[in-house]
Amino acid sequence: MRIETAQDSPLLRILLLQLHSGEAEAIALATDLKADIVLIDEQEGRQLASKAGLAVTGVLGVLLRAKRKGDIAAVKPEIDLLRSKARFFVSPLLEAKVLVAAGEQKHPGVEGTRLNTATRLGMIPTPGSVISG
Repeated sequence: MRIETAQDSPLLRILLLQLHSGEAEAIALATDLKADIVLIDEQEGRQLASKAGLAVTGVLGVLLRAKRKGDIAAVKPEIDLLRSKARFFVSPLLEAKVLVAAGEQKHPGVEGTRLNTATRLGMIPTPGSVISG
């Protein structure tokens, strides 16, 4: 593993007009490095990264991947820790969708169309999704 920082570029300057520095630098660096995937949780950053042609995941997608690989036993305790230790916000609807995708909760009455929309938007990786790295 190596640590990289985003270099000043026209792309970075444009992104900084629309995003916080963390998201802007992540997108600019991922573009420069031709990264397989970029980790962004904020919706506006995710949308701009997708428009830039980048594959996007968030912390919840990383947790789902970790569970599927057997690196963690369950997603729910990790979400609870993120909330309590890092003040990480997850809407109840998104949490329910993630827990359904993780097999930790039965479908909680969320319309299938909403779940499918969240999956299509990249909010919830589907089984078999490829994340390199």
